[in-house]
Amino acid sequence: MTIKYLELNPREEYVYANADYFTAWSKHQKFQFDNTAELENFISKFSLTVKFVVYAVYDGVDACIGTIN
Repeated sequence: MTIKYLELNPREEYVYANADYFTAWSKHQKFQFDNTAELENFISKFSLTVKFVVYAVYDGVDACIGTIN
């Protein structure tokens, strides 16, 4: 499993660079991470069989930054 990062616009890049936390959402689950290292560690330890959408959140504003396939 890897994160496929999207091409980000300037607002999304700012949110990603200053993110308070990151979330990974699937249809039935949500996980929250303090940083991308925790997110990468989560991906490496589990065999995920569903697709997740990854968001960065900064000051209450979120930006979709990629997917986990």
